[in-house]
Amino acid sequence: MSIPNKLIQRVKNVSAIVPVVLDGTKTNSVVIDRLGFQTAYINLNYSACVGGGAPSAAALSFKVYSNTASSTSSPAPVLLATLETTLDILLAGFKTYAVDLSNANRYIFVEYDSTLTGGTTPSNIVSCSVVLGDKNVEPANGAETVYGR
Repeated sequence: MSIPNKLIQRVKNVSAIVPVVLDGTKTNSVVIDRLGFQTAYINLNYSACVGGGAPSAAALSFKVYSNTASSTSSPAPVLLATLETTLDILLAGFKTYAVDLSNANRYIFVEYDSTLTGGTTPSNIVSCSVVLGDKNVEPANGAETVYGR
């Protein structure tokens, strides 16, 4: 008996941000060379907020940028998709986003910007992985909302 394999096309998994403690600062992922890949699933993992005095609110802005160089700053990156503007990260969670990269420059990266309200030294742990694939095949084949189109 054979097992069907939907990911038989070229697929690449990148750990964009290893688990990192965020304390309300903006953080960029590693720069990813997406040459030959047209779609992506971006997986966001976040822990419950911890630290001295629990915060009353915690929100995360999550965006994808592309650039012509392997840099997060020069030349100026282009915003490809805004995945979240005020995602509630007070409690732990996991989100997956399908992103169309066909209009992106060669290099991409993700940016987190968290806002923690209240508490004395609140923080939480966030990580991100990116699974790159071929257009209209896998992983983002248009079966769900696809950002960047």
